[in-house]
Amino acid sequence: MAAKAVLFDFGNTLVSYYRKEEFDSVLERCIKNAADYLKPHGLFYEHDVILASAREYNTEREDLKVTPIENRLAALFSLTATHQNLMPGLVDAFMAPNLAAAKVSDGCREALENIREKNLYTGIVSNLPWGSPPAPWTNQLEILGLLKLFDDITYCMDVGFRKPHPAIFEAALNKAGVSAEEAIFIGDDPVWDVKGALDAGIQALLYDPEESQSVSNVPIIRHMSQVLDYC
Repeated sequence: MAAKAVLFDFGNTLVSYYRKEEFDSVLERCIKNAADYLKPHGLFYEHDVILASAREYNTEREDLKVTPIENRLAALFSLTATHQNLMPGLVDAFMAPNLAAAKVSDGCREALENIREKNLYTGIVSNLPWGSPPAPWTNQLEILGLLKLFDDITYCMDVGFRKPHPAIFEAALNKAGVSAEEAIFIGDDPVWDVKGALDAGIQALLYDPEESQSVSNVPIIRHMSQVLDYC
């Protein structure tokens, strides 16, 4: 059945942020930024201790329910209800190094423009790092000139579950008004994206520009222009 909706993962698919092996250094910068934000408020932390704890917090629930970043940061930095006024700034400080690394994937804009010319629905289905709020990510899509190329976005925070849970894919299909058989999903992660989409009945493509991964019986694309071959 021909695709009527083309759905994409966000991070490291549409927009590149870091390689998986670089994650720890990114997390370290996020922790330092957050700790520096808290210092003027009389809150001080041992960097190595907080970083070690952050690595432990960088896990997801087995049931794939979203844990909001505010909960993680409050626990990580031992914050109480009296510190709630600091939370918006703390979230921004923590996420800043991640957001600053953004780079639009090669050929992404051109591929999306060509898909739109075919009158196909385009959507994003995305987890958000540490259960962060959607607004900064949507704003970044606008700054990068990508937001106008999508009909809608479904974030894990909107649904309460992270990929590969089927609920987030089902929510995106409902927005698109198509069946699973009428959609195709492109993402860079074999489990979150490929397995998640397949389990929801959606055809999947693995985006792997560095040729570092493989999955059985799933097409692999090295460049965004190749998406057009499946539309």
